[in-house]
Amino acid sequence: MKNFYLIIALAFSSIANAVIMPINLARQSALSSIVTVKGIVTSGPELGTVRYIQDNTAGVAIYSTNAGILLPGDSVEVTGTLSDYNGLLEITTATITVINSNNTLPAPVVISPAQLDETREGMLVQVSTVVFANGGSTISGGTNYYFNYGAESGSMYVRSGSPLANNPLPSGAVNIIGICSQYQANYQMLVRSYTDIVPLGSINIVSPLAQSNITTSSFDISWKTDALGSSYLQYGTTTQLGTFSAINATNDTLHSVAITGLMPGSIYYIRSYSVNAAGDTASSPIRVFGTKSLSSGKMTAYFNTDVNTNVAVYTQAVELNYTIADTLIAYINRANHTLDLTIFDFDNTNVSNISTAINAAKARGVKVRFIYDGKQLFGMPGISQLNANVPTLASPAAANYNIMHNKFVIIDAFDTNPNKPIVWTGSTNWTDRQLNRDNNNVIIIQDQTLAKAYTLEFEEMWGDTAAQPNLANSKFGPFKTNNTPHEFLIGANNTRVECYFSPTDDVNAHLLSTIGTAQHNVQVATMLQTRSDITLALSNIYNSTVPATPVRVIVDKQTTSSQWGSMYAFLGTTNLLANIDTANSIMHHKYCIVDEADSLSDPILWTGSHNWTVTANTLNDENSLAIHNFNMANIYFQNYLALYAFNAGIILDVKHSSNNTLNVFPSVVSNLNNVNYYLSGDEKCNIQIFDMQGNVIHSQPNAANSKGFYNIDCNTPAHAGMYFIKFSFGQHIITKKVIVE
Repeated sequence: MKNFYLIIALAFSSIANAVIMPINLARQSALSSIVTVKGIVTSGPELGTVRYIQDNTAGVAIYSTNAGILLPGDSVEVTGTLSDYNGLLEITTATITVINSNNTLPAPVVISPAQLDETREGMLVQVSTVVFANGGSTISGGTNYYFNYGAESGSMYVRSGSPLANNPLPSGAVNIIGICSQYQANYQMLVRSYTDIVPLGSINIVSPLAQSNITTSSFDISWKTDALGSSYLQYGTTTQLGTFSAINATNDTLHSVAITGLMPGSIYYIRSYSVNAAGDTASSPIRVFGTKSLSSGKMTAYFNTDVNTNVAVYTQAVELNYTIADTLIAYINRANHTLDLTIFDFDNTNVSNISTAINAAKARGVKVRFIYDGKQLFGMPGISQLNANVPTLASPAAANYNIMHNKFVIIDAFDTNPNKPIVWTGSTNWTDRQLNRDNNNVIIIQDQTLAKAYTLEFEEMWGDTAAQPNLANSKFGPFKTNNTPHEFLIGANNTRVECYFSPTDDVNAHLLSTIGTAQHNVQVATMLQTRSDITLALSNIYNSTVPATPVRVIVDKQTTSSQWGSMYAFLGTTNLLANIDTANSIMHHKYCIVDEADSLSDPILWTGSHNWTVTANTLNDENSLAIHNFNMANIYFQNYLALYAFNAGIILDVKHSSNNTLNVFPSVVSNLNNVNYYLSGDEKCNIQIFDMQGNVIHSQPNAANSKGFYNIDCNTPAHAGMYFIKFSFGQHIITKKVIVE
């Protein structure tokens, strides 16, 4: 029961003798009208400051400073002004009288997804026997999750800070209970707690399918269930599946099945099954995975602004001064069979003509396909310079979609030579300003499996595998599905690469996970950062150790203090925030470097087109890569150091040297196990040997613990050429070169 005095206080604040209207009639009143309604509160603080109330005719949202006291089951009288907030009808500036509490909530109205509409806005509803498109993933705040019932579809929105976050999204059929709400043109369900998602089976898969032990011919798939059962998989090279694995008869909630006999550099579609003792079966949605390719795995990065190569460990970062367009053209000229391109902004003015190179590819028989953003207010001059026989597709201009913000190119993904496929991506649009003056990066990866994964994403937007787009099947933004592999092992050193596309892959959750791995430092350069959960994650990293873990953030001047929220002042006063504010350029990067200085941790480079905003995560078409590779993290750090210095920032804790002196001899050897070294001090030493491509060919932890002479115990065959030996002392690093004859 509510406090009596609070009831009286609120009652005195209500408008005397107001006429109470049924909510359905109040909803028909004009905006700015003052209305009085009475109903039962159906939501609490789990949906934020807004509350929903309902009578036997309809429901409505209440947004007012004093609505925060209300709890589900309260019977209330509300007087306030009808307002519109992004399509949602609300009663605002309301006075509220709590009549009594602990009332039974209205029974949810059972509807189909297509009936999430204006007539049910604000009401407690239930959709039955639906399946989440992204079932098996982990729920994240600030994200829409789409579900299907036959041909009908709907969405469930989980707000930031929701109690649903970090719970598994069921993969089987469920009933969903929640409030029917609206955001802009889209109607969606607001689920209040995890108990509002009701699985219908006696055994349910409660985790995403996870891939591990990836090789060129096999990998393992694992998952969890909420009840004991046996397990098996169905898989194939198309969504029709086909082959069944042997049944793993182990009665468990943790399931793992190995698939062998696969082809290198190939994509496989997989559905998992778990069967309990009663014979009930849980199945996952079809998910997509890839084998390791036979490609070289070469990774190359370019920047269009300064780099500081003084901190280079193996590979010096490269600044391409006014030549990124020429480099892109050189790659386009390499295409022999297929060339798929996506770009947000494209104008050849004052740069080498990219359209001419694309036209030339088409003329020599290359299958060329081009997707571009359809909302560019000033047009896309580069598109108009393409020959008429080059197929193009503009993204939708509808209100329920935002922008096609990708900037990737796929070359010869299905070439029979695994060293031909190329993925070009990064933050750079194809305009004079973006290519030559705005701070941007490009990353180029030679890997067939990754190229095929990007092709899957391209063809979902294109609507077909054919040369011409299929508008009937074309899907963009929130209408896409989670249809690509996310885990890759690339190159001879088995670099782990994660690949995610927005908005289907819950990219923000993976970005938060990447930030959360930091043990030593985090360096961020991103144009926009408007998410409070990211700010909090960075703050938590900074405060996680004593002394504080270095956390540095560079944002463009377009990211304001209000967008950062309450943490902006904290980051600024601790000298962690550098806000790039130049009149003639944009700090347009979207990258993050984690634990760059410690190769024995898990150095990660995060890069791509994805701005750190809600819109990028929920509406835009974007792509992101998390590359677990010390060399690539160090290459981007060389750019970061210069960028930080540009804004008068000084990084004092760069740890690529040691007080320990180290001599390596001889410098020319017939085999790497002939290399000797001398340590001058008593420090624990770890050794890694890299080839010219940055591949780790030998790792020797705890190689030495005190000063003295040592021999490198390396039996790995080495071809003639130059090799780098990295000696790590904690976070300090010394690198030496040797030549094998």
